[in-house]
Amino acid sequence: MIFSENHQLARMQGYFALIKPDLALIRADFALIKADLDQLSIFMEITPCIKNGERRLSKRPSVRSAESTGL
Repeated sequence: MIFSENHQLARMQGYFALIKPDLALIRADFALIKADLDQLSIFMEITPCIKNGERRLSKRPSVRSAESTGL
């Protein structure tokens, strides 16, 4: 019984050793994605967008557009 448990443990440790580099790559990919999203959010904040003829810096509706929609 002890041999079987030790064998199973060794197999599991082997699987984790194989997976560990993949997990490191996944973490690195998520870090790159987060950096891209951070840059995109900064870009969206500083880039003026034109909607309904209004020019504004953020995606939040202005008071004028809220009044025109009856909000």
